[in-house]
Amino acid sequence: MRTIVFLKQFFSKSILWILFLGLSLGVISSKTNAEQTINGSAWTLYGARDYQITFPKNYRPNQAYPLVIAMHGCLQNSKAFAGGARLEKFANDYQTIILMPDQQLLANPYKCWNWFYPINQDRSGEPAIIMNMLEKVKTDYLISTDRVFAMGMSAGGATANTLGNCYPDSFKAIASHHGIQYNATENPMLAQDVFYRGPKISPKRAADKGFRCQGNTAKNTTMPALTIQGTRGIMDPSNSVAIENQFLFFNDLLHNGKFDQSLNLVLKKTTTQTESDYDYDTYSWLDSKGVRVVERVEIIGLGHSWSGGDSSYDWNDPKGPDATALIFEFFRHHGL
Repeated sequence: MRTIVFLKQFFSKSILWILFLGLSLGVISSKTNAEQTINGSAWTLYGARDYQITFPKNYRPNQAYPLVIAMHGCLQNSKAFAGGARLEKFANDYQTIILMPDQQLLANPYKCWNWFYPINQDRSGEPAIIMNMLEKVKTDYLISTDRVFAMGMSAGGATANTLGNCYPDSFKAIASHHGIQYNATENPMLAQDVFYRGPKISPKRAADKGFRCQGNTAKNTTMPALTIQGTRGIMDPSNSVAIENQFLFFNDLLHNGKFDQSLNLVLKKTTTQTESDYDYDTYSWLDSKGVRVVERVEIIGLGHSWSGGDSSYDWNDPKGPDATALIFEFFRHHGL
């Protein structure tokens, strides 16, 4: 009889503790604290990668939010990239969730995203791992699925361009800062030469591969893309021009499956001059409604650094223009 009473008391207390812990965990997972960042991992047939998620101030779990995937460059990690580009501030300002994948040291000794391997220029390899992260986050949190964006620095920018080519249905717009054209080379031994001298594969041929990667089907839509690069430093400026041209060709195909300039885009150039920041030129390709489909920003005098970033982190130049602001403004133009 005493044993029965003890068991009843034990299970009653256990249930109370489970309920208490469940309620406590519910409070923790509500993400109501400002600028809260949590960690996660994605496991796929192509390997595993860790990631961080930053939630905006006053996050509400029952409200759908837009999401921006932000990919760091070489010799960085997600924390350093977020700090330099001040992504927490923009998560708050735009009430946006930021998903930040981390490259593994075992995958690349410099922590670069391996954009130069053919497996990573398709719906496989590292792009597939990042898309797995995205699907996991969509399952765990309320995401506005029609307001998902991707951005990146250097090798991360190259990966963002791959996502834009191979998964245009999943993204509203993409942006790269000192990025590399999609399918710039299929020979890993030439990756460094691409960095210094520009792509080994033409933008038109790369656009054709991108069209096949996304399913070889015309979508009657576009994949808006922004590319930002400085004129100084070790990276050849032709890389940004190649990204611009590749997305012009790609969007032409994405629209109706033909290289026929059916979008009738018109080029508009704007020069911005300031006393305290770098001057820069903006090349905007506009459709008939004034929508900026492809845009290239050339910053005069900027080296291989994030423009307007926090210089307490490597690979950031505090002198503007603010690249993060330019990117998020471009994303807002496309529904962020």
